Amino acid sequence: MNSEFWPTKEEVAEIRKKYPEGTKIEVIKMDDPTPVPPGTIGIVTTVDDIGNIHCRYLNYRSGLAIVPSKDKFKVIK
Repeated sequence: MNSEFWPTKEEVAEIRKKYPEGTKIEVIKMDDPTPVPPGTIGIVTTVDDIGNIHCRYLNYRSGLAIVPSKDKFKVIK
């Protein structure tokens, strides 16, 4: 990302294109004191204006967004 804290509008647009609503992801590791556990599956609901990926997690209750520049995750086909 261009900035340490905030991605550019172009970078956010790329994240939205790469992870559209309905994309299925698996959390590998989150950089957070209370992370979503590894292996948790989520369905992308939106990408916000700062590029964070919001999901509806399956079998786990959390509203914690994925930060693409810090967290590790993969798309499940």
